[in-house]
Amino acid sequence: MALKMYRVFSDESGHWNDTNHNVYIRAWLKISEEDSGRLEQERPFASYIDLLKEVSTDTTVLFTVTDLRFFRGRYLRFRKSIDSALSKLMGEQSWPKYITDNAAKDIRSAVNKCLFLNIYEKYHIVDALERLNSNNVTSWTINNPQFNKPEYIRVCDEQGLENPILVKERDYSTEMKIVDALSKLLRKMIDSKFSNPRDVNKFKSSILPYLHSNNINGGIKAVFTNDEGSRVSAWKDSLSRALGDT
Repeated sequence: MALKMYRVFSDESGHWNDTNHNVYIRAWLKISEEDSGRLEQERPFASYIDLLKEVSTDTTVLFTVTDLRFFRGRYLRFRKSIDSALSKLMGEQSWPKYITDNAAKDIRSAVNKCLFLNIYEKYHIVDALERLNSNNVTSWTINNPQFNKPEYIRVCDEQGLENPILVKERDYSTEMKIVDALSKLLRKMIDSKFSNPRDVNKFKSSILPYLHSNNINGGIKAVFTNDEGSRVSAWKDSLSRALGDT
């Protein structure tokens, strides 16, 4: 009997470098090749999360979550050292102030991006590889809007995720539209403190049956922090209580 093969799709919600965002979420969908083929039919008026009700019960949804407040504070000493060096360097230059200010801003942004990609985003990939059993996966399709393609491919390769298919939103398949909706729904629920009954009911009816390990703890993974020092554990507790109240 031939081994059943699967495809994995992932999209994110929340910008790691935007202080208005307090959470960065990746949603991962592992779906059989047969189900994937059926979903690729165009559904212009579909509620993409509701399409999960059309797939097999062996479909898996996983969320990997970074508490951005934790990320911003974790390497504060390192970033303060860079800020101090930048201030000294720029103060020694005779360039116009607008040039030194813009250069310093760009360098700080590059440092944050390097830290997030090589530490936190890397562990989103590591956790997905571990939890989704990559041995029977034929393709990984990922949106990486906040990083350069060569950088992202290098991090994937280093973790053993070979030849990822990197796509932009304009090229989304139905499966990518589903994970886009999944990641946005969970971020919206966290931002609203799980107070919207409609969102909670949608999560309960359409997503919960497919969550990894069939429960909140298994299906929502705190990235890099193991919940310690972050708010992910509290968010999961709040979601569990909200689901119990519906």
